[in-house]
Amino acid sequence: MTSPLTHIFLFLLIPNLSQALSEVFVFKPHNNLEYADNWFNVPCEDDDAKFDAQKIVITMLSQSLKTNMIDLPNDGVIFLDEQAQLGIKGDFQCNKRKSPEDASFHGQVTTSNYYDYRNWKPQFNYSWPRLHAQMVPGSQDTAFFDKTKPVRIEINQIIKVGELFFGDVVSLS
Repeated sequence: MTSPLTHIFLFLLIPNLSQALSEVFVFKPHNNLEYADNWFNVPCEDDDAKFDAQKIVITMLSQSLKTNMIDLPNDGVIFLDEQAQLGIKGDFQCNKRKSPEDASFHGQVTTSNYYDYRNWKPQFNYSWPRLHAQMVPGSQDTAFFDKTKPVRIEINQIIKVGELFFGDVVSLS
């Protein structure tokens, strides 16, 4: 025999489960130049930005960047967003120092992977803990890719999502 409290507890769980069935995720790759975690010493205005010449670098600049010099890698791609401007201080940069310092980029050196949960931001922040697999769009979720930002994504398996948007355009089902 079950107690009345058991029925109340189950009743309270049902609405939460239905809300968790479908979510909206926005693709925000974490290997951009403006993320502080990708730098040893974030470049301030007029610092020297350096890349490891021996590593293949695939990254993106979504805003402005003002440096004294950029020492590019031997191989790789730096995608520039429509709003990216070289020679203008970016929001992520600190003000000019008395003397320029070296800032070394050490961010992700491969293409962003679709299944890396760090590349996806849920539209709504939930307070309960979730598995990494629940933080990537699945068959009932909506996935958004910003069409104004260049992006290169590694996809090594078949993907099925509820809806897929490139900018403001919905994919065909």
